[in-house]
Amino acid sequence: RTLSTGEEEARVRFSRLDNEHDEWLNIKKSVRQRSIPVESSECGRVKVGDLLVCFQEREDQPLCRDAHVLDIKREVHDSKKCSCVFIVRFDDDNTEEQLGIDKI
Repeated sequence: RTLSTGEEEARVRFSRLDNEHDEWLNIKKSVRQRSIPVESSECGRVKVGDLLVCFQEREDQPLCRDAHVLDIKREVHDSKKCSCVFIVRFDDDNTEEQLGIDKI
C-alpha cells in the first residue's frame, strides 16, 4: 500500500501465524533483495563493507541478522572447507562478532 507521504508498505504474514499477526513494514527500511548463502569456494567474493545476513546462535533462540563486514582474516584453504574468519558488526545493536563462512 502507498501512504499519504508517498512511502510504500508491504504486508508481511509470518508462517504458522494467522492474519491477526500480520504487520505492515516500510519497504525502504525493512525489505531488501533476497540473500544468497556464501559457499566455501566463494569466500573471496566477500569484501569489507558488504551487507550480509548472518546466523547467530543465542541461548533463547537462533537468529538471522543483518551485519556489515568490518574485517576479514583470510586463510589458505581448499574449495570444500573455508577457514577464513569474518568480523562483522550487527546492524541492530552494533555488537561485533567473529564468524566462519557457515554463519554468513
